[in-house]
Amino acid sequence: MTPTPVHEFGTAFMRTSVYRNGAEFAWVRRPGPAYRLPLPDLPARLGALLGSVHPALSLPVIDDGLRYRSGGALPAAGWLAFDEEPAGPVLESALREIATALAGLHARPAPPQIVRRHPGVTRLAAWFDDRHDAAPAFHLSHRARKRLGRTRWTRLEELCGQFCAAGGDTLLHGALSMALIVPSPDGTGVLLTGEDLARGPWWLDLGWLIAELIELDQAVKAGIAPALDFTYPALCAALLEGYGRTPDLSAIGGLGVLRVLTHARDYATYVGWDDQLLTYVDIAAVLFDEQIGEVAARAMTERDPSIPRK
Repeated sequence: MTPTPVHEFGTAFMRTSVYRNGAEFAWVRRPGPAYRLPLPDLPARLGALLGSVHPALSLPVIDDGLRYRSGGALPAAGWLAFDEEPAGPVLESALREIATALAGLHARPAPPQIVRRHPGVTRLAAWFDDRHDAAPAFHLSHRARKRLGRTRWTRLEELCGQFCAAGGDTLLHGALSMALIVPSPDGTGVLLTGEDLARGPWWLDLGWLIAELIELDQAVKAGIAPALDFTYPALCAALLEGYGRTPDLSAIGGLGVLRVLTHARDYATYVGWDDQLLTYVDIAAVLFDEQIGEVAARAMTERDPSIPRK
C-alpha cells in the first residue's frame, strides 16, 4: 500500500511530500514540470565531504527524486505561522545549529566539479535580461520596469550582475531558505542540502537567508502576510550567533531587495500570476529607497536583546 504523506507542498518546479518513518520523517522532493535541469549528482567523494561537515546537513538519497531524513515534519517557514511564545525558542535554536553547520560547510573549498555560481541571483539576472521561462514572469518584468522606474531598475540590474560575478571559491549551499530548514520540536534541526551546491563568497550564501528574513518582515509590514508576524531580528540574531560573523550591511541590504524580486519572479514562473506580486515590487522599491536595503539590513542584524518577542 502506498503510504499517505503527512504534508505535501510545492510548485511546478519542485514538489515535496513528507512521510512518517518511525520516529523520523522522510522528505521526498520530486521535480515538477518546470524543472528543466538534471537531478543533482552526489558522487561518493562529494557525499563523503558533505557528510563530514556537520550532522545538521541532511543529504539526499537520489533516485527519481531526492529523499532526505529529518526529525521534523514542517519546514521552518511553516513554524512562522505558530504562536511565537512556544515556536520562537525552537526556531532560534534550530537556526543557531544550522548556522554552525553552514560555517563548517563554508570552511571547505568547493571541489572542482562544483562550477555553478549562486543560482538565486543567476535566475534573477536572467529575468532582468528578459530571459523568461513562463509568460507570467515576462508580464511581471514588464510591470516591474514601469513600477520601479528606470533608475531603480538599472541600478538593481547592475547590483544583481555584481553579485553574480562575486569572486570566491567557498563551497556554498546555494539555496538557503526557511523552506529547506527543518526544525524538530526539541530545538535541533537539519538543512536539506545537495540540490543547489555552488561556489562563491561565504557572505552570499548567509546573506541570502538573512535577505529572506528581511523579505518576510517587510511582507508582514505591507499587510500581505499577517499570519507570519514574528520577531525576525531575534531569528537573525540566533543565525548570526551560530555562524560567528556578519556579512557587510550593504551586501545584506542589496540582497534583501533582490531576494524580494527573486521571490516574485519565482512565484510568477512556477505558480502563476497574482496581483499581489506587484506589492512585492513595491516592497523592493521601498527597500531600495532606504539606502538600497541597508536601513532594513541594520534593523534586522542589530537587534536590541532587551526588546521582547512579539
